[in-house]
Parts: sequence; structure tokens; C-alpha cells
Amino acid sequence: APDGHEILAVPVLGGPERRLGQSTASGSMFGMDWSPDGKLLAIVDKGAPKEPNAIFLLSVATGEKRRLTPLVARSAGDTFPAFSPGGAAVAFARAAGTRTSDIYVAPVAGGGPRALTVEERSLGGLAWTPDGKNIVYSSRRAGGSTLWRVSATSPAPDRPQRLPAGGENSIYPAISPQGDRLAYTE
Repeated sequence: APDGHEILAVPVLGGPERRLGQSTASGSMFGMDWSPDGKLLAIVDKGAPKEPNAIFLLSVATGEKRRLTPLVARSAGDTFPAFSPGGAAVAFARAAGTRTSDIYVAPVAGGGPRALTVEERSLGGLAWTPDGKNIVYSSRRAGGSTLWRVSATSPAPDRPQRLPAGGENSIYPAISPQGDRLAYTE
């Protein structure tokens, strides 16, 4: 759309597309994610034209949007939303500048986001492990983009562990629901 990004659902077996909503996020939308029950989409959008990107929850049934992440002073915006396996929380990347971000988790029911990392590095996507205990993400914390794991349950930011999978320039991780497969772009 000329004034934003349309969000469409297309039946897997064919048929007409259905418009779910629209986003006015700056640049690319930088990800969206279905809730485990399929009732919500976590999307990147803006509350107002001059605001930074934020995470919103879009109702698939009604098209209503609810802001999940609040405006934060000196934040360049939120991207890469990912629902937790149980659907109670959304992890996302919050940019401190044009090329630095940290990972946060916000409860879907409301409440402030909690920081999982404090490294301010360039991030390239994130995914929950199926047990909801960790988040796998792409970071430039050791030079090129490599894959890392951080605890999603620690009350304070935890020390990330580098994964043996993936080489330089590994981005956009995805984990199978059983947890036995990791896919990423390299």
C-alpha cells in the first residue's frame, strides 16, 4: 500500500487473500509472528507518523490493534517480534541506535518489557526454544553475525552463549516446534 504495509492472509490450499490490517512501520516491517492459538499477530507498526516502530498485537478476527511496547526515550524502535511457545509473552529487539539493539520480553497481558541482553549490538532476528526457556538470536557481538542463546527466564540479563551451529553472517534463526531442527539464513 502507498501509505504502509498491508497484512494479508492467504489460504494454504488456494483461494482469495484476506486483509487483516496495515502497518505504517518505517522501512521494512522486520518480522511478524502468529500467536500459538492463531488469534493474534505480533507486528511492527507505529502509533503516530513521527514515532519509532513498536510492537502491536493485531486481532486476526477483528483487525483491532493493541500497542504492546511503550514509547521509550532515546529508543530507535522495536522489531523482530516472536511469541513465546505458550503465547504469554513476546520477545523483540529494541534498537538503541541505527545499528545496535538488545532483546526484551513483554507479557501479552500487559506490563513493562524486561531486558534479556545489555550488549547493544546489531541483531538479525530471534526465535524461542520450544520449552520457552531460551531465545536463539543472531548478533554481531563477536564480529560477524553469528548465532547465540540467552536465558528467557533469568530475572536479570544473562550471559549469552555462542551456538556451535552457523558461521559468519548467520541471521533470521527459526526453530522447529519439536526443538530438533534449527534453520537460519547464511
